Amino acid sequence: MTITNTELEQILNTKLNSSAINDYAPNGLQVEGKREIKKIITV
Repeated sequence: MTITNTELEQILNTKLNSSAINDYAPNGLQVEGKREIKKIITV
C-alpha cells in the first residue's frame, strides 16, 4: 500500500485538527520527502 505525501498531510491535518492551532508560521504542517510514501515509522 502506498500513499502520497499530500494525502498523508491532509489526513494528519484532519486528525490533529491543525486549523484550531494558532501557528506562528504561515506554512503549517508539511510532509517532506518523496511524493510516494511506502513506509511510515514512528517512535
